[in-house]
Amino acid sequence: MRNAFATAVAAAAIAATLAGQAPAAPWVGAWDLDPAQSEYRAGSSAARETITIVPDSGAYKIAINRTDLDGRTVQTETIARFDGTDVLATGFRVRTTRAFTTVDDRTFEIAEKVNGLVTLQRRAAVSADGKTLTLTEHGVDEAGQNVDAVLRFVRGGAGGTGPATGSGNASPPPGVVRAGNGVTIPRLIKQVRPQYTAEAMRARIQGSVMVECVVNTDGTVSNARVIRSLDATFGLDQEAIKAAKQWLFAPGTRNGEPVPVMVSIELTFTLGKD
Repeated sequence: MRNAFATAVAAAAIAATLAGQAPAAPWVGAWDLDPAQSEYRAGSSAARETITIVPDSGAYKIAINRTDLDGRTVQTETIARFDGTDVLATGFRVRTTRAFTTVDDRTFEIAEKVNGLVTLQRRAAVSADGKTLTLTEHGVDEAGQNVDAVLRFVRGGAGGTGPATGSGNASPPPGVVRAGNGVTIPRLIKQVRPQYTAEAMRARIQGSVMVECVVNTDGTVSNARVIRSLDATFGLDQEAIKAAKQWLFAPGTRNGEPVPVMVSIELTFTLGKD
């Protein structure tokens, strides 16, 4: 039977201050491609693309999940330290490295290399209001196809890819707050991976679901809802909700007292090898 596994990352750190650490970089969070605002001058278009950037042991884990117009999904991942050194990127058919360099406090560049030669150059710039990320690409992909594009991404849950239930910009329920302005981010203690349904496995559906929920004062999760859908037909959206409700956090606080905090978490479904 095909081995299926799913991974999930918390995206609550978007535009907030990590507990006991310096403020998060403006590019931290989940970003969804807005196809209507993107331009492909060369290379294949994407039906869906998500960039997820989360802090990771003094560096950043950057995952790019792309689905082309034929439904093929590719997910690549790199640990970026933004010091210009080459780091191995996973998910490619050929050995590929990426070098990340900071340009300014809202902009960074990526040099993608095969056999030590730069094949694709990217520049990512976050807008002053922190709501959009513009990614320019120029070079060739791993298949040797020319790439020349300007891609516009928006904060996860704000629209731009796939059907969604509700909006990530909705107001929190009465008594619930968002992180920032003196409210600390809940800290993840227990993570439960979402499970594939048999139907979704047969359909070979891969990708991620963005779930918005409330972390209560006892660290449990409630009010979970999908704000970016992956699959409402074969049950993956519901499996993501089911898993999210089992997560456990150290609650967010304000003035040292626990408060209910609304957060967004991303749960990713990936099919493994036989």
